[in-house]
Amino acid sequence: MKKVTPETLRAILDEFGGIPMTDRELRDVTPVVQAFVAEFSRLSELDLGDVDSALQMHADDGEYSRD
Repeated sequence: MKKVTPETLRAILDEFGGIPMTDRELRDVTPVVQAFVAEFSRLSELDLGDVDSALQMHADDGEYSRD
């Protein structure tokens, strides 16, 4: 897993037109963002092989309905 740095966050903010942040604010928020990244990376480790999709498939009868 890559380490989040204030420089990384600055580049993301610059690229996507994010809110202006001071260097201190970036330093303060970096550990929080790093924690989120760590938690999100754990999602790829989940074994979802036996989990049914939340999507419900319906047969297409060829007609449009808003139901």
